[in-house]
Amino acid sequence: MNKLYHIVLNEDWLKFKEEDIYYSSTFESEKFIHLSTKNQIEGTLNNYYSNFESVLLLVIDSDKIAINILFEASPSGEKFPHLYSGLSKNVILNVLELRQTNQKWDLSSLNN
Repeated sequence: MNKLYHIVLNEDWLKFKEEDIYYSSTFESEKFIHLSTKNQIEGTLNNYYSNFESVLLLVIDSDKIAINILFEASPSGEKFPHLYSGLSKNVILNVLELRQTNQKWDLSSLNN
C-alpha cells in the first residue's frame, strides 16, 4: 500500500466532521487538494505551518485514489502530489496530531 499525506488545521477538519468527502480550504480556488509524500512533510510544515502549535496529518491510501492524483512542480521545481477531487474519508488510514515545540515538529508518530 502506498501512502500520501495531507496537512490540515484542526478547525478546517472539523468543518467536515459529518461529511463523507473532505475538501481543503483552498480547493474551491485551486481545484485540487495539496498532498505530500512522507519525505515532503517536514518541509511543508516548516514552509507553511511554522506559526501553528499543532496540525493534523491525514494518512491516505493513495492506491485507492491514484487516478485523480497528478505530481506537479512547485515554484521550487520539486514535484508534489495534487488530488483533483474531494477526498473520500474511506481512504484515510489515520489522522495524526503533529505538534511543534521550539520551532521543531515532532514527527515521531510517522514511524508507527
